[in-house]
Amino acid sequence: LTPAASSVSIGGTLQMQVVQAGVPVPACAFKWSSDADSIALVTVDGQVQGIAIGGPITIKAQTYGKQPVQLRATVTVTESRIFYQYSSDLRSWDIWSIRPDGTDARPVVAGLGMDAIPMLSKDRKTLAFSSEQWCAAWCAGSISVELYVSGLDGSNAKRLTTGMTPVYGNSFSPDGQSLVFDARSGVVKLGGADVTPYTTG
Repeated sequence: LTPAASSVSIGGTLQMQVVQAGVPVPACAFKWSSDADSIALVTVDGQVQGIAIGGPITIKAQTYGKQPVQLRATVTVTESRIFYQYSSDLRSWDIWSIRPDGTDARPVVAGLGMDAIPMLSKDRKTLAFSSEQWCAAWCAGSISVELYVSGLDGSNAKRLTTGMTPVYGNSFSPDGQSLVFDARSGVVKLGGADVTPYTTG
């Protein structure tokens, strides 16, 4: 049962899947259940929905028949947050997050120069953003806006591009393994390798 251990935000969804010998097994072949419906629900087709903060809880997929086989995975439900860019002086921009009810606003990425255009990955585990932090301290007034990824709390920030200024308009690829950006137009792997231009000039 995959993913074996994962997280989903409140109100978010996560698709569980049984894979046998590298081949996905139809979800209808299993009876799905959650051991804590108050934290996360699971539908008949294996889609988990976050209900309340908690976990890890166990999601079960059990085969039908006289000798059922039960597969298990764990899911943790985290709070839902909205990410946005904010400036108090219209000069230095930072990335903040806030709860959907408008409470608990907090800075996530706050460095020298501009940190802007936040974008969440589909699994809500990775934050992508454009930033001047690599160059702001020593580039003698020149602008170097590069593409970064980090954890949702701003930790483990990693620069993905260098010298492709300016880098704007990031968007995750459908498989979540790459980022499309405008510098002018390209794609980069999350590991920071294989930068591929889409258009030039």
